[in-house]
Amino acid sequence: MNSTPVTFMTMPAHLLNTNMLGLSTRILTILVLLGVISAPPSMAAGERYDPATASELVDDPDELNHTWEKAWLHIPRSALAPGSRPILGPVGATYVQERLRALPHGIQAPVVVFMHGCTGISLPEGEVEKILTSVGYAVIFPNSFARTLRPTDCDGRSGDWGMFPLVDSYRRAELINAVNHVRGLPWVDQGNVFLGGFGEGAVSTALWGGQVDVAGYIILGWTCTAPAELDWLGGLYTPADRPVLAVVSRNDPRYGRRGFQGDCGSQSAGRDNVFSHVIDGSVHNVLAYPETTRALLDFLLAHTRF
Repeated sequence: MNSTPVTFMTMPAHLLNTNMLGLSTRILTILVLLGVISAPPSMAAGERYDPATASELVDDPDELNHTWEKAWLHIPRSALAPGSRPILGPVGATYVQERLRALPHGIQAPVVVFMHGCTGISLPEGEVEKILTSVGYAVIFPNSFARTLRPTDCDGRSGDWGMFPLVDSYRRAELINAVNHVRGLPWVDQGNVFLGGFGEGAVSTALWGGQVDVAGYIILGWTCTAPAELDWLGGLYTPADRPVLAVVSRNDPRYGRRGFQGDCGSQSAGRDNVFSHVIDGSVHNVLAYPETTRALLDFLLAHTRF
C-alpha cells in the first residue's frame, strides 16, 4: 500500500483542452435541473416499495438498458479529430448517436466509466467530468436512477444512508453492464479503460470492480471499511495486479458511525499499487479539495499507456 503523497505532474500538452474547463459542468448542471440526466428518484426516501419486485429487477435487461441509454457521455475535443466539436449528452440521445456514427475510423479515446453517488449525477460527478475531459479522457456516467423502480439509498440533506438494501446489487449489475457496453465501442482505447466511482458508486467500485477487466480503479469518498456486522461491505476487491487510487476525507460525516472510519489503504496491506490519500478535512465530496485533483491526474498519468 502506497500512502505517500504523489507529486503533481503535467499531462502532455496535446491532451490539454482548457477551453472546455467549466463548460461541461455548467451544461451538466442545467440538464440535471431540467431532469434530462439524473431525474429525481422514481421513489422518494422512505416511500414503500415491494422488495420482491425490486429484487426481480436487479439484472433485468430492460432496466439495465435504461441506465446505459441515459448515461451521461462526454468525449472531449482533444480526444477527437482536429477541428471536431466535443460529443456530450445522454448515450441514447439521437444527436449523440449520430455524432458517434460519424466518427472517423481510428479514433481511440481513453475512457473512465464512473459510477455516480447516492444522489445521482450531480456536483461531484460534474467536477470529475471537468477534470478528466480537460486532459483528454472521455467519461461515461451510468444513470442508476433511470431505472423504473429505484428507491434512493440516502438522504441528501442529513447524510443518512442504508435505506435501500438492494442498492449494492443494483449498482453491481449496472457497473458490469456499462463496462460490457464500453468494450464494444470502436472509438474506445480498450487498453485504457478505467473504472471509478464516488460515494455509493465508490462502494460498488471497491466491491465489484474485480468482476470487470479494466486498467485501474478510482475510489472517491469511501473508506473500504465497515463494522463486523456488515463485514461484506468492507474491503477492497480489485485485482491485486491493477492500480487503485482512493481518496477520502479523514472526518467524512457520512462515515461517522462506529466501524466505518478507515481508508482503502488500510484494507490492502502488502499492495504497493494502492495509492490511498486521506485528506485532513470533513467534506464528503472530496472533489472539493485540490489534493484530489492532483492525485487523480497523477494517477492517470502514471497508469495510462500513451
